[in-house]
Amino acid sequence: MNRRTAQRRQADKVRRDSKPWRKWYFTPAWRIRRAEQLYRVPYCEPCKRMGKTRKATTVNHLTPHHGDKEIFFHGPLESCCKNCHDQFIQRAERRGFRQTINAEGWPTDPEHPFNKAGSKYQV
Repeated sequence: MNRRTAQRRQADKVRRDSKPWRKWYFTPAWRIRRAEQLYRVPYCEPCKRMGKTRKATTVNHLTPHHGDKEIFFHGPLESCCKNCHDQFIQRAERRGFRQTINAEGWPTDPEHPFNKAGSKYQV
């Protein structure tokens, strides 16, 4: 095994240990729910909002579950492509807000620091 493979295995072990809910993605209940979502909505919903048409390959939890089993298995979902999920959605979850802007150039997410009360940018 080369060094890179060993590093990936170690990172996977750390991820599994720190987030035990990751094993839920391999349960029959999740696989069925995921397949049903992709069957009902086969195209990427974020891409559709941007005027693009791309086949969905991933299912995103609209409400981040953070290990909550009820939200994981019964919360709202959206179909998305891997690009949208890995780039835009996960980045926004880590950051705590989305960086989308409206036609005037203002942030649309109420959680964006610009939109917070007391922001130095408030007009």
